[in-house]
Amino acid sequence: MSVNETKSDAFLRFDRDGVRKNVDIHCLSGLNQFKRIIRSYAFFHLFFFGLLLAEIFAFFIFLTPLFQMALVALSVAIILVTGFAYLMFLFYFQTKKPEQFLELRNYFMHLCKRELPESLLSSEYHLLLASAAYRFASKLGGQDSLIQFKSNALSLNHLMSKFINLCHKRDIQRMKEVLLIVSINEHIQLIKDVPTDLEAHASLANVYVTLSRLYHNQEKSKFRGAAKKAIQEFKIVDYYSPKDPWVHAQLASCYHDIEMFDEEIKEYETILHLCPEDTHILFRLGTLYFRQGENAKGLKIYEQLQSMQCSRADELLEFYDSNLEREYRNNM
Repeated sequence: MSVNETKSDAFLRFDRDGVRKNVDIHCLSGLNQFKRIIRSYAFFHLFFFGLLLAEIFAFFIFLTPLFQMALVALSVAIILVTGFAYLMFLFYFQTKKPEQFLELRNYFMHLCKRELPESLLSSEYHLLLASAAYRFASKLGGQDSLIQFKSNALSLNHLMSKFINLCHKRDIQRMKEVLLIVSINEHIQLIKDVPTDLEAHASLANVYVTLSRLYHNQEKSKFRGAAKKAIQEFKIVDYYSPKDPWVHAQLASCYHDIEMFDEEIKEYETILHLCPEDTHILFRLGTLYFRQGENAKGLKIYEQLQSMQCSRADELLEFYDSNLEREYRNNM
């Protein structure tokens, strides 16, 4: 029996479902660790906030007709020292936080790697690690409330909880970014093992799409860079599978995100050529024609929808002047 056959036999005996269940357990463990990190910073801010409030309150107590200058001066000095200490600790913690996120990433990936047998094929090894990192990032995506206090909807505790979670929204995005980059790197290693595996390229493209949406409305250069890389991967899939409507739909979505509307139209035209009876694609293409000022093509789509007795045909005409409205807004 050859070495490759031995590896393949070990791979077949490998319990993939068991590893995926363990990955879910590791995701939960990592999520709890991430919450502990965030909560420690939240309580740090709350401690200094409460301390400063108490000191300011004490300062105004001493500002009475019978105030003592020494106590007032002491109160001001304590407030200044507390504020300085807060800023110093804040600078230290802001420097430390990225390191903690990287340590958490390494800890999570170590747990996942420990589950994988040494005889596992390299391609499957990288695929499972890429999937694990992406799964952990997805778990973070649903964490809208990391800090919770027992309270009703109108209490002060509820408002504090909302405020704290809003402040740490950026931390969730940073942790997701760290994990998505790991997933991308593992996908790249996978593609080096199996360069023409279309599922690997499609999976990598999806990770790039997720990363681009993470940057949307915040870091435009990173957003466009991730979206363009997603487009490159989808084009590879399209090259080997040119008649797959899903690939062209993904490309159209990416072009829409980076506002390349002419390219988006071309992709929908390709989908329409593959699926000529799809009324949803016809409607989407018609709206794009009107928004780009190609009203003649838009009206042709309208006639097609009418001939197909589509209920959205009249709705399409509402976009007839969308291009004019956009031009007027830009000129105001």
